[in-house]
Amino acid sequence: MPDKRILAYCAALLMVIAGSVGWWLQRDEKDDVLMPRKVCNDVFSGGEVEPLFASMDGEFDSSVKKSFPGSPESAYRSPGSTSCEMSIDGHGVSFRVSNSSYVEPPEYFVKTSEYIAELGSVYGYYRPRTGALMTVANCPIRDHKANKLIIVTRADIAERGSDVYEGFDKGVGKLAEASAYATRTIAEKVYRCKGEGGIPDGPVQVKPGEGKK
Repeated sequence: MPDKRILAYCAALLMVIAGSVGWWLQRDEKDDVLMPRKVCNDVFSGGEVEPLFASMDGEFDSSVKKSFPGSPESAYRSPGSTSCEMSIDGHGVSFRVSNSSYVEPPEYFVKTSEYIAELGSVYGYYRPRTGALMTVANCPIRDHKANKLIIVTRADIAERGSDVYEGFDKGVGKLAEASAYATRTIAEKVYRCKGEGGIPDGPVQVKPGEGKK
């Protein structure tokens, strides 16, 4: 009679093999690219960023500055910008982070922008012609009490006129979800900003502004 331990080992091995085959079959049905589990210097979840790509059929490529996404210390010393850029099959997605002691107030963007962005105390704008959504979060750093954290999230699927533009409800909706995720992640987990009341859950709200259409 075969050893019970050997039978148990064989059964467990078969389960692992079956699970692996099932995973690969499911993956092949869905796409041809395996999105990294973490992207942008391990700041973002690949699963959260994946919806921004028009296609998962092609080679994943990225260009990330070593400084991304920055830190309170680096922002205090030199408030320049840093970025993470990715593409699949030539379709781009990017995140850019910077700090500034002064950004125009929300009222300015309402009057000058075709679309404004709101998420609690976070504000900004969406620009259809570039597919970019900018958010501004209050983020005091040491004696720089007026410091603002600026995050620009961009995707081809939200760029009006792009060959992969997915429309306002779908493409811009995905951009709004990703922008909110990026803003919360960087502001709360990296910079640990102490904004008024924190950043609410849910996507950035993109609304019509009074600017030129």
